[in-house]
Amino acid sequence: MGEKMNRAKRTIIIGIGTLILITACGEARQSNEKKQITPVRIASVREESISNPIYATGRVYAGEMVKLSFKTGGLIAIINANEGDEVSHGELLAKLDLSEIEARVGQARVAIEKAERDLERAQKLYKDRVATLEQLENAGSAYEYAAADMRVAKFNLEHSEIRAPAGGAILKRLAEQGEMIGPGMPVFVFGSGEESWVVRVGIVDRDIVRIELGDSVDIQLDAYPDKTFLGFVGEIAEAPDPNTGIFEVEIIIENGVEKLVTGLVAKSEIRPAKRELRRIVPIHSLVEIEGSEGFVYTIDRSKMTASKTPVVVSRATGREMIIESGLENVAEVITDGVQYLSHGRRIKIVEDQAE
Repeated sequence: MGEKMNRAKRTIIIGIGTLILITACGEARQSNEKKQITPVRIASVREESISNPIYATGRVYAGEMVKLSFKTGGLIAIINANEGDEVSHGELLAKLDLSEIEARVGQARVAIEKAERDLERAQKLYKDRVATLEQLENAGSAYEYAAADMRVAKFNLEHSEIRAPAGGAILKRLAEQGEMIGPGMPVFVFGSGEESWVVRVGIVDRDIVRIELGDSVDIQLDAYPDKTFLGFVGEIAEAPDPNTGIFEVEIIIENGVEKLVTGLVAKSEIRPAKRELRRIVPIHSLVEIEGSEGFVYTIDRSKMTASKTPVVVSRATGREMIIESGLENVAEVITDGVQYLSHGRRIKIVEDQAE
């Protein structure tokens, strides 16, 4: 029994000794790490008022696009234009079957002639004191109703055809000959023949507040990969699309000699005139970049240690990185040696300024 107790005591003593040894080794290792000093180089954080570009993709459209439609419904009898056709001002593009419309005009003409005769008769009878004032007024009302009906019939007849409002081109045909169509339903999408082209792009709310009318734009078209088209912001939507929450911006392409057609894909770089204060650091001072977020190491001069600082990155410009936020009131960052650093690591500056 005594032998067993002695064996247990020896086991406990050995365990305690091992634990003390492990703890002492860990503390020594931590102490050594704290004593280690990492040589680094630093660079100043430069402040500059810059205009961050806004990138957006859209499509090219004719500067003036109009949807052409009949003011009344009916059967399309004639379509004289196809997609891509060049048309001149006043040219007949489409016409409805007039059989029903002309019959309606005939009915209205008969009705107004009868109402006119009835009114004349009522006026004579009233003058001879045979008809009452109410009968005269009823005859007058019937005549006014017939006259209004006649005006509607004539309007429908006059607007039973579509003519080109100006010289231009048919961008899209939306109906076919022999098709029944309702009043106001578009038959053609018409583009002005003037040399006016625009790019329509969608901009998110974070960027829309930075854009102003007249801001310069560089435009790249897949159809002309080696050319940059110049443009400017011509129109900004006052409200977003209710389905997407995106604001539409219209960019006017400045006149050029290249042939443009509706639907070309356009990549736009909008350069806002409004400049904003940003901080710029060497690109190799950033670590752990993921998307627009990353880290830099700043300096705690009182302890001469490195501080791992999160930043929001705007974009790169050559060998520098523009920082959107995170370096407010920071004068310098560590450049060379960042790969050996951790937060709180002691450092030694080997140069006052990175070359």
